[in-house]
Amino acid sequence: MIKNDKRVIKGWLMFDWANSVYPLVILSTVFPVYYASIAVEQGKDIISLFGIEWENTVLLDVILSISYLLVAFMNPILSGIADRTGNKKMFLKIFNGIGVVGCMSLFFFIEGRIWVGLLGSFLASIGYSGSLVFYNAYLPEIVTEDRQDEISAKGFSYGYIGSAMFLIMVLVCTHVFGDTEAEKQVVFRWTFLTLGVWWLGFAAYSFKRLPANVYNKSESKDWFKSGLKESKVVFKDLSNHPVLKKYLLSFFMFSIAVQTMILVAAFFGAKEIHFPEGKKGEYLILMILIIQFIAIVGARTFAWISERYGNINGLLFGVTTYTIACIWAYFTYNYISFLFLASLVGFGMGGIQSLARSTYSKFLPETEDHASYFSFYDFVEKMSLVIGLLLFGGLEQLTGSQRYSVLSLVFVFLIAIVLLLRLRKQSKSA
Repeated sequence: MIKNDKRVIKGWLMFDWANSVYPLVILSTVFPVYYASIAVEQGKDIISLFGIEWENTVLLDVILSISYLLVAFMNPILSGIADRTGNKKMFLKIFNGIGVVGCMSLFFFIEGRIWVGLLGSFLASIGYSGSLVFYNAYLPEIVTEDRQDEISAKGFSYGYIGSAMFLIMVLVCTHVFGDTEAEKQVVFRWTFLTLGVWWLGFAAYSFKRLPANVYNKSESKDWFKSGLKESKVVFKDLSNHPVLKKYLLSFFMFSIAVQTMILVAAFFGAKEIHFPEGKKGEYLILMILIIQFIAIVGARTFAWISERYGNINGLLFGVTTYTIACIWAYFTYNYISFLFLASLVGFGMGGIQSLARSTYSKFLPETEDHASYFSFYDFVEKMSLVIGLLLFGGLEQLTGSQRYSVLSLVFVFLIAIVLLLRLRKQSKSA
């Protein structure tokens, strides 16, 4: 297949447009607001489950952590199967379908059905995060190395724009049809259903354009053994690429803090920031929209920084930005200050996410096993998410405040900065 084909690249970009509504709506805005209003007992943010009283946000963090762990340990084998058989596109479709079903099931999440909300969140998380390894693996297969930073950033930009457009539609519907709290909840439930249709419809466009079997691999009779064998081969080969291993360690550290901040931003705002009476939900959604649009600028800015100063320096700039954001968050109480904080998070989010992916792609050796290599990138990312959520949720459970949780991320970022500085000395290619 010829790389840099405009038609194929457009199909790849549109998958980001399709699935980015999930992290924005389900993880960052509408669902957190809806969940916070539904997952309560006797007017308190406490849920009794398995004989334990949980902070409602902590319980959701645990469910998401379990989903990330499952995907982390499952994807290396599945990606091995995809590389051996050329079935990467098939797995992309399967996980995409699971995510769509999970989101749409949240329509049935009402008061007294906490299990529906948790199960729907679990399935949606499995579908979204499980699909990413196969989606990311297309990048080095359809784009030449000199354009990977640009196209990676463009992919995230498509996602930010598409999801922001969807969220704007939700805001309009909320203002038109959501005069009361009960009516707003109905609008939110229909949002989850519509999100599934959006995700499925635009993903179908991508599936039509993405190649099914880039290297014309032959089918294997024993999928599981083939996948396991392929994963072992790639894992052993990692030892021959010390710079790649060191990058994964750096990525692991800064991903713990970055991914956690992105996931808990809305919950932090809902619990720790003082908003005008009755305007919390609207202000949170508006601020997340600001994050989305600033993230577009961040993605393009970081692509420019990487082209001029190198990928590692670009990542160092992003990690430093997030370190400042954590410190700022600890001292933030009013929504004006939170607006500035949201801007910092958005700018860093757009840059770090796109640059981290393309940097890993550049460090890869010459190979046809891109899904298997990206499964280890995905494994590291998911493990960082699990640790980050458990660290954040654990401190909140102990202290009753998310401020100490945010402050703890500063130390994680400082370790990441040290690791990136050491990597910069050893790497000349990025």
